[in-house]
Amino acid sequence: MRNSEENPLFINILSNALDTSLQLARVTSQGALTMPSSVDSQRRRRQRLRAQGKTEILVMLPLEDVEVLDRLRAVQGVASRGDVVASLIRQVTEAGNALKTA
Repeated sequence: MRNSEENPLFINILSNALDTSLQLARVTSQGALTMPSSVDSQRRRRQRLRAQGKTEILVMLPLEDVEVLDRLRAVQGVASRGDVVASLIRQVTEAGNALKTA
């Protein structure tokens, strides 16, 4: 059965999602319903990252480069592609420092 109004499971899932959304909604002073601001949520997330001495970036790469990152991630046993990128940056930085002192 397809996800449609005819599917009772779909209706139940949709109903639960709507209930959850309404529980998260806020009522403004004019009486309108608004959802918690994703901007506020993102701002708090960025503040937490900065407090840890980190930031987040978005990088567009060719698929072949992403596949290399995924292979390196598996070999290194790290949790994310970002961890791989950070280790590569450290390696390049250390190599550059070694060249300067040689």
